[in-house]
Amino acid sequence: MTFEDQAQQIPPDDIAKVLRENAELQAQVASIKSQLDWFKRQLFGRKSEKLTELDTSIHATERKRPKAHQMIVA
Repeated sequence: MTFEDQAQQIPPDDIAKVLRENAELQAQVASIKSQLDWFKRQLFGRKSEKLTELDTSIHATERKRPKAHQMIVA
């Protein structure tokens, strides 16, 4: 059964209900897409790249810094 066949079987009183449900579902899809985009940015976006760069620079700084036992002059 095609959508056109199904549409012809919907009573006229129910058309407004179907249109409201359709609008609500479209709004939910838009909201979920927005949330998905936010999660993608959090996981894969610049934020995670900056943390990786920052983490790398912290480790490089720690390697250059003398250890506490090396700072003691004998």
